[in-house]
Amino acid sequence: MEYPPELHDLHNNYPLAPERMTITPNMLSPTALNISNEMNVQPALKSEKLVPNLCNKQNYVLHYKNLKLYISLGLKLIKIHRVMKFTQHCRF
Repeated sequence: MEYPPELHDLHNNYPLAPERMTITPNMLSPTALNISNEMNVQPALKSEKLVPNLCNKQNYVLHYKNLKLYISLGLKLIKIHRVMKFTQHCRF
């Protein structure tokens, strides 16, 4: 999926399609580094987080209803890598 640049200002506060990323200390903002220095805490070498960002997505796994929402809000579908079919049942 492509996140068009014209949507960046509109979606800056709450980007669509968060992704799991490994955060390294060099990815931290100056503010986060200042806070960790003030609290005498060393930032973790690697930490995995769910990050909402405005980057383009590749091999992004999502439900078709979310895909329809993202497309209606302006994201562009570039390529479909795989389709999965499933049946959902009520468990209770």
